[in-house]
Amino acid sequence: MLKRLLDALNETIFREAPGQDSCIMSLEAIKVPVTTAVEPGVKLEIWKTGAGLKTVAYPGL
Repeated sequence: MLKRLLDALNETIFREAPGQDSCIMSLEAIKVPVTTAVEPGVKLEIWKTGAGLKTVAYPGL
């Protein structure tokens, strides 16, 4: 599950990041069963560190 997600991130938002997905400092993941008609997906939050803190959310990715 995580390998495919990280591979996709390396081709998109981490494409120009030094080290690509190795720039990740912390990662938490859980699997939950889908119990409704809502399409399954990923909730992703990316926090940029350094000069400023920026949160980007990609619900349903």
